[in-house]
Amino acid sequence: MAALSGSWTDAEGAVAEAVTEGLDDLFGALRIPSISAHGEGLRQSADYLERLLARDGWSVEVVEIDGNPIVFAEVGPAGAPTILLYGHHDVQPVDPEAAWATPPC
Repeated sequence: MAALSGSWTDAEGAVAEAVTEGLDDLFGALRIPSISAHGEGLRQSADYLERLLARDGWSVEVVEIDGNPIVFAEVGPAGAPTILLYGHHDVQPVDPEAAWATPPC
């Protein structure tokens, strides 16, 4: 095993920076009101995810399926083992808004 260079403080700083950047990305996605039942914000959400994944080196394509944007992305060498991740970038309507203790957005 190769010796590690740098200090524990350097590692902690790098992890803290990565977590902060990751949370910024997550909160950016959460701020997009992508409500499929209303047809609201789906394209904005797909475009946001496309930019994030492309920035991080993924090959990304947004494909329209029945009018809904689907984000398809791949990373890694061809022929390598595959892991499939599936997630929704749309949310449920906020109704009934009166039941919220804080605003839904």
